[in-house]
Amino acid sequence: ILVGLEAGGHQPDLVSLHRDKIRQGMREFISSLDSITRLNFYMTNKMKKNISASVFKGTSPVFLSYFGLMGIVPCSLRSIDLESDGSIKYLTKEEISNSKKFKSGFVSLEIIFNDPVSGKNKYLYYFSKNISNSGLENDSGLLEFVKKKGDFVSTFKAASFLIHYNHFSKFKDFILDNANVIIMDDTGPRVKELKKGFDLKVFGRYSRPINLWPEMYQKELMELHKEQKPDPIKFRYGYGTLNRTYHILYARRKEKIP
Repeated sequence: ILVGLEAGGHQPDLVSLHRDKIRQGMREFISSLDSITRLNFYMTNKMKKNISASVFKGTSPVFLSYFGLMGIVPCSLRSIDLESDGSIKYLTKEEISNSKKFKSGFVSLEIIFNDPVSGKNKYLYYFSKNISNSGLENDSGLLEFVKKKGDFVSTFKAASFLIHYNHFSKFKDFILDNANVIIMDDTGPRVKELKKGFDLKVFGRYSRPINLWPEMYQKELMELHKEQKPDPIKFRYGYGTLNRTYHILYARRKEKIP
């Protein structure tokens, strides 16, 4: 289950598109993959241009391209929305064409794919949703959908420190109250918010946030690294910190929610 403001988009119709449009779309698409491939995170301003406003609009082309790179076979891609009780609503062609929002690509996605390891079909859900307090007040479907899934793991990675701000407190509280495991960098919940209810283990090296958010430094996270003395991790995760070091915090709830 993935969540973002960006459009889910529709499957590109390469047959009817003019060649010039296809070339433009491919340039935009390749540009959209640059930062995630090179830096391991998306840059917000580029996402607005190359994902939500491109010829091949939305996150669906990104998902499908990575499926191809990983040898994963997609079985179906459907445009969806959520009812207020968290149930999935499959959008018809008529509903999409009659809605300016849906027609412009701002739909959520259900992608069924075949796992090459297990051989089983699995589901990827991408929800084009606003998780700020006001967004969740106006649209309760997302949290209700996640609740119905029961036991879940939450992941934060290069998340712009959103839940450190007061106007994202509802989403943060939902994760703290319901997730049994949280895997994250420093853009997830603060260590001081996790200590009471979770056992914490750190990996890698933490020094300070990247330059865009110097005020998000966590003394408690630094102390945890000094105490546990973890080995460096040999891959990129999130923004990273000083001298291109990367870190992961693994939080497991002390009393698991059934």
